[in-house]
Amino acid sequence: MGFCTRLHDRASGYSIATVEHVLAAISAAGVTNVHVDVTGPEVPILDGSSAGFVDALVCAGVHDQDAPQSILTVLRPVQVLKADKAASLLPRPSQELTVSVEVDFPGKLPRQWTHLSLADFATVASARTFTFHQDIDRLHAMGLAKGGSLDNAIVFNDHGTPLNPDGLRFPDEWSRHKALDVVGDLALAGMPIHGHYVGIRPGHALTHELLHALFQDPRNYNISTPKRDLP
Repeated sequence: MGFCTRLHDRASGYSIATVEHVLAAISAAGVTNVHVDVTGPEVPILDGSSAGFVDALVCAGVHDQDAPQSILTVLRPVQVLKADKAASLLPRPSQELTVSVEVDFPGKLPRQWTHLSLADFATVASARTFTFHQDIDRLHAMGLAKGGSLDNAIVFNDHGTPLNPDGLRFPDEWSRHKALDVVGDLALAGMPIHGHYVGIRPGHALTHELLHALFQDPRNYNISTPKRDLP
């Protein structure tokens, strides 16, 4: 976790980092059966958003399979707290995933809010990952973002000004990207989630802990497999 989401296979010892952007695109496209081949220790960053993965899925097309698909419905509020950060999953009457995030970096970036319905993922798909100039060396030391540049991330200086020549794609780009990350991290549940996520200064590790808390008590959720309407 930390700066990105990393999947680790204990049996082989192999791990793959920065999976959240491609998982967000897959989840938003409604794809539930997919094989992803990755060469190297990290998913390509592309432009730092999910847009390239969304475009690839659209170009490839999605095949509707005659197979059941389980859905997880949140039944009870679940929350995790860590210092000044919080993440919650709440029941909601509609059968969809919605995400609300508040992002605040005191002294660096102003507070922003983004509310997202998964059906409107296109509104955040092109929001890029971001970092601060002083964190770049730390990322490289972790073996991450080695292909990183101003072409695939927003880099802010100490005053919260983007160093990218073209500036921001949206005034609230960093909170939009946080919502994008949440969608990708929640995809690790292994099935679509119907519920509402609320994050206050959320991060990958916090959302991961929230999923663990959700699954700790079967009363928190219901998993159903609706019957398909066959012709």
